[in-house]
Amino acid sequence: MVANPRIAQPPTKESSDRLLLNHRLNVYPVAGTTLSCGSGVTYIQIPGTEPQTSNNAVTLQPLGANITSVTPTTQTGGGWLSAQIYANYPSQAVMTVYASTANAAPGTYQGAVTVNSSNYGSCTVPVTLSVLGTPAPPQLTATSLIASAPAGQSVTASLTVSSTDPELISIGGNWSSSLVTSVGVQSSYSSNPYATPPSYVTPAAVSLTMAGQRPGAYFGILTVGWGGGTIDVPFALYVSASAMDPPIVASIVNSAALTPAALSPGELFTLTGVGLGGAPAALALTASGNVATTLNSTEVLVNGVPAPLVYSAAGQMNAVVPYQAGTTGSATIQVTSNNTMSQSWTVPLAPAAPGIFTASATGVGQAAVVNSDGTVNSAANPAARGTVVQVYATGAGVTVPAAATGSVTSGLIAPLLPVTAQIGGVTAQVIDADLAPGDVSGVLQVNVLVPQSVTPGGAVPLTISVGGIPSQAGVTNGAPIAHIRPFLLADNEG
Repeated sequence: MVANPRIAQPPTKESSDRLLLNHRLNVYPVAGTTLSCGSGVTYIQIPGTEPQTSNNAVTLQPLGANITSVTPTTQTGGGWLSAQIYANYPSQAVMTVYASTANAAPGTYQGAVTVNSSNYGSCTVPVTLSVLGTPAPPQLTATSLIASAPAGQSVTASLTVSSTDPELISIGGNWSSSLVTSVGVQSSYSSNPYATPPSYVTPAAVSLTMAGQRPGAYFGILTVGWGGGTIDVPFALYVSASAMDPPIVASIVNSAALTPAALSPGELFTLTGVGLGGAPAALALTASGNVATTLNSTEVLVNGVPAPLVYSAAGQMNAVVPYQAGTTGSATIQVTSNNTMSQSWTVPLAPAAPGIFTASATGVGQAAVVNSDGTVNSAANPAARGTVVQVYATGAGVTVPAAATGSVTSGLIAPLLPVTAQIGGVTAQVIDADLAPGDVSGVLQVNVLVPQSVTPGGAVPLTISVGGIPSQAGVTNGAPIAHIRPFLLADNEG
């Protein structure tokens, strides 16, 4: 016989700790087969409620089987499982399964019901009882979901939600309907996906299928709800360029000063735009120890030469001008992403274009300065007059000896052009100026002696000049730049 099971009537409670589940077995003719059963039955006990049951169907086949007995057994949890024949052939067969949760500790219990017949052998129905404990925060296998894909293509990001004991959770969140095309949840145990919001039992695998039609960065929040609260998980989709939507460059600036100006060999520069580099990626080294020129299938070309990449993202690229670019004329700059090339930018070249790095990475405010004791200069930790501070910059131009494009600095490599400095409008002695050891070639470290005659204060201007060309504390590219708060100077006795 073939059983087409369904719930014959709503489950009825027979006692304070037992739930009656009626599975109706609709019998149809099938000849020459052995008795077989369906996938099984699952019970979920939620704290503070009566036991609940899933709609897992029991299928018995073929037609004509004469059921002689049903025998329950449990592998764990003791004698919580029982079963009986409610009706038999030739009537419509009904088997009743009981799961008792009296005195059951939180956990998952396994059992089975063996169904015997006189003419078609036997089959086994697996039964699972999950007793949920007091809600506790679930554990997530990741704190964020990040995916990337070309424009118009779908991609799926996944997250696993687990807990010490099985626990009821809900999945929701906040995102654009055009961003998330579907949300899928796979749970090891029975759940109610039709509730509002849908509920599931841990462990559960959550998948988000996302797609973006235009290059850019898109964000949302996935919310995992449980008995004690909610957990918000941020997710992001970085949509890269395609043949229909090539990368767009909107600006090119000095990475330290963040001002548009001429570029010099070895200078770190920043490109902003749309559809540039996909998911965020930081500097990486090749097998030879040089800084990679490709991140996430994205390159920056300077006069056709791939530039070393310091950072790559959908809206921003940080790169290093190859030393072979030259110091006069202009450079053509393009971004290529997923074999799709942006329009060309033409930027003038100069022997030097210095910019001082700042703590806020905005080109203004507190400079990136290290005091003589190795601590970071700040309002709470000013430099003393008569001490040497380290100032970090870029855009010093060609070097002696010649630095290799994309190399990591080791040894003493100095700018070809002279480097000078001023602190608070007073000329300061440059002890030495070399490429910063351990950084990508192009980062400059200038060691400067703080003059005794400088007036202490909380906003002491700082500038450096390379070959007479000043950093952003003065006038750059013909446009005045406001005074910055480069570093803090202590009021000491010399």
